[in-house]
Amino acid sequence: MKRNVPSGKEERHFEKNHSVLSVIKIKINMELQAIQSKIYTIRGAKVMLDRDLAEMYGVETKNLNLSVKRNFKRFQLDFMFPLTIDEWQSLRLQNET
Repeated sequence: MKRNVPSGKEERHFEKNHSVLSVIKIKINMELQAIQSKIYTIRGAKVMLDRDLAEMYGVETKNLNLSVKRNFKRFQLDFMFPLTIDEWQSLRLQNET
């Protein structure tokens, strides 16, 4: 019975693919951490700020808000809400520290 013994070339290919997968997993974890750091709890709801969403989608904040206003019927009623002055100041202080 003949066994398949990996050649040096196959081993290098496996090692290369394994290292590529490791890099991809690290990158995904970093991206997830970056997104999670931009999620806040306000009024008991987990939210993201419009500026952070706009950055994620690669658009200007004003264009994101304009798109939402133009297509408001496509979104749930609680998709977006304005912050109070106290909430805004609290978030600002959280981001500065």
